[in-house]
Amino acid sequence: MPSLQQVISYNCHGMTVFISPLEDALLRWLIPLEGMFIVLSVVAAVMVLLATAKIRIDVQVHVTGASSGSPPRAGERD
Repeated sequence: MPSLQQVISYNCHGMTVFISPLEDALLRWLIPLEGMFIVLSVVAAVMVLLATAKIRIDVQVHVTGASSGSPPRAGERD
């Protein structure tokens, strides 16, 4: 349909269809863009996992025997 600028023939599952130049450009850039977004998603996931692992490593738990009634040692908190 030249009036709709669908002048590029495209084989779609055994059927020939006509697409516009914009649609042709989108088809050519779709796979590289998908790959780029997949790589960026993996990088973001790795950064989140590394940040989570760092937080888990830096966490410390101090248990004091406040219920025993003994006075705290020097340098320790209540």
